[in-house]
Amino acid sequence: MNSTAAQHNMVRVLLIDDDEGIRTTQQVNLAERLSDRGIMAEVDVAATLSEAREKLQSTPYDVAIVDLRFDQVGAASDEGGNDVIREITTTQVIPIIVYSGFPDDLLDKYRHEGLIYVAEKKRVEVLVHQIESWIQQRVFEIFSESGPLSRELRKAIQRTMWGHISKYWGSFQHEDSSALYRTIARLFATILRDQLSSDPALAEVSGEVTIHPGESYIFSTPRRFLSPGDILQLDGGLWAVLTPACDLVPRADGNAKATRVLLAHLDSYAEIAKGSAGSELRAQFRSLKDADPSKQSKAREFFARMLRHDYKNADARRFFLTPFASFTGGAVDFLALRVADYTPSVIGTLVSSRIVSLNPTLAAELSTRFSRFFNRLGQAPYDAVAVSQVMLALQTEILTDDETK
Repeated sequence: MNSTAAQHNMVRVLLIDDDEGIRTTQQVNLAERLSDRGIMAEVDVAATLSEAREKLQSTPYDVAIVDLRFDQVGAASDEGGNDVIREITTTQVIPIIVYSGFPDDLLDKYRHEGLIYVAEKKRVEVLVHQIESWIQQRVFEIFSESGPLSRELRKAIQRTMWGHISKYWGSFQHEDSSALYRTIARLFATILRDQLSSDPALAEVSGEVTIHPGESYIFSTPRRFLSPGDILQLDGGLWAVLTPACDLVPRADGNAKATRVLLAHLDSYAEIAKGSAGSELRAQFRSLKDADPSKQSKAREFFARMLRHDYKNADARRFFLTPFASFTGGAVDFLALRVADYTPSVIGTLVSSRIVSLNPTLAAELSTRFSRFFNRLGQAPYDAVAVSQVMLALQTEILTDDETK
């Protein structure tokens, strides 16, 4: 067992399977195999959704193992397992191993969850390997109830939540429960975000007193709808969402104001440096360098201005994003546009294709740059008199039809 596993050598597992023989066998075998790997495990079992729900509510588990073909009264053969997964993902923060001989039964919206692993065979070796992999990745250590994430969240809530909300408590609509909960939820989201991005207590975990806003601009969010500045991976390429946020938020019926979403292609730095997308930039660099080889610093300044979004001398057609972690960055090209359907049936698929998101400040700057670029292009001249005549004719026709009716 490696040192990482030793730091978290007790794993609490909930195995959910309606087959009594498999439950009994896997419960014993899983605990023994994990013990052989130096990992002590408490393996509980559940035979029904209600039993699983009760145990999840009473015990803080590290991982759940779910059989997809889970019989449930009044449900199709594949609905029971998906119901269990929905119950877990909406109430718990734990990784899930889905094991089944019918992996296609898993709903698409769960296939893109980062900590849902699909094992196509009910082999204990596969379960042990995945649990050990999550231990090595420090999943249980960080996300457990006693881990640093939960610990610092509780501190932030206890230290700031009441202190801020109490200032406004007297003005809340206490008799309207839904309005009260909505107000608290919005205040909580704002307070928590600001607290976690500037709290000295986090220095114990991160080694830094504050988190610079730019450092988090590419992290994906749990939003179940798109927003400007989301970067999607579609058809082998990266695309930035440009549609305004107010048009993308689904209403109660699942429909958003927008039925289509506007996207701009994100050219990678490799494409800019080597491909056709970078031909203009290479030409400008070459002209500066060739004109006076001694002034190569001028060429470097040109690109530095461009990366700093100095629009006076930069190529306003593109919006540059710096690399961070696994995101390689690139340039959003405002002349490489496409649209995609944005209906309830495909919103989930689009959201699952999101790999990173810009922070609100950078997303707003992206929208401003896009609008500024097309305002600079201007609008083609048109004959205002001719347009007016057409509109007047249409209005006359409508009024005549109304009078006839």
